[in-house]
Amino acid sequence: MIKKPNLDWLKTKGHVAEAKARLAEDAAQRKAAEKAPNSIIFGKQDAQGEYDAHRALMTTLGGQHRLITATDLATFRANIKKHQARFASAGITAKQVLSLASSQPIRNPTTGSSDLSRADAEIRVSIPVTAMVTSASGRKSLDVRFQTNAGPNSEVTRHNVLVRFFGYDEQSRALSATPTTGDKPKKAVTPKQAANALRRGYLAFECDCKRHRFFFRYLATAGGFNSGRDELGYPKINNPGLHGVACKHVLRTMAEINSSMPVLGFLERAMNKALLSADNTVRIQQSQADARAMAAKQQASPRVIAALAEAAKQAPKAKRTSHRARKMASSDAETRERAAATLAKEFGMSPEQLLALLARHK
Repeated sequence: MIKKPNLDWLKTKGHVAEAKARLAEDAAQRKAAEKAPNSIIFGKQDAQGEYDAHRALMTTLGGQHRLITATDLATFRANIKKHQARFASAGITAKQVLSLASSQPIRNPTTGSSDLSRADAEIRVSIPVTAMVTSASGRKSLDVRFQTNAGPNSEVTRHNVLVRFFGYDEQSRALSATPTTGDKPKKAVTPKQAANALRRGYLAFECDCKRHRFFFRYLATAGGFNSGRDELGYPKINNPGLHGVACKHVLRTMAEINSSMPVLGFLERAMNKALLSADNTVRIQQSQADARAMAAKQQASPRVIAALAEAAKQAPKAKRTSHRARKMASSDAETRERAAATLAKEFGMSPEQLLALLARHK
């Protein structure tokens, strides 16, 4: 039986001001660090080859803390191109976030845990608290602010995750029947159908935690799925290989977006408001009671496990060189076993233990 989470940290009133204050402090610190005479930020021009070796900046590329070399500069540029090639310019999907976190994790050097395993073990719920329509680059998006509990060793009690759903403009128009160039008019979709399409579509995100700030904000900026302040300083110390994709708070949020009925209901509520609005504008704020009620409905592990299983299916398969290996890969049973082995290794379990856990939560 899953223990009900403690919800004392969940505060809907003032959460926007809290998130903005944290992000403003982050931006101010980043600006000061860049302008400092002895700045150690490795910027865009540095990565493009204008790096002055006399700055004597350090990196952990290759696992050792050492001075950056000309070879490292070439590796950084290759890492950037490889990272950017993974994504469409339209953003990233919740399923892609989970898949990338599964297939290329950053592991804690002491415990071996990943952001994905910590999301499952430590972040119990992620609640959509507010939603509002914003406009950028000539299109409208739906910005939803989620609130999660912080981890057990955090200096704060909660974190705020901002998710920007890029499909809002298209789905809000689809709520009304639109004539096509053919003989038959296009059938209008329901708010629930629009909400489901919204959560499956492209999005961007940010979190007010330090993990996102120092490890993943650059990845989100370079990949085109950053919903907050852009970061152009390459993470030469914390994440020089550009591994992973998101912090545990974002991963927990993506699992909820991907498979949570309460979150789908919240998005449906937003799309229903869009249907009734004359200009497709939306603004929703949950009450404290409603947010707590939604949190009570969220179960911690089953949906995350299901999302991880789906992520394992999407993870890149190892290259097979022999005809026998290719023939074996056509078997669904073999494919499931490989996915189970990959995911089991991620969490320090045997494939049998993982399959038994999944079976209990079907």
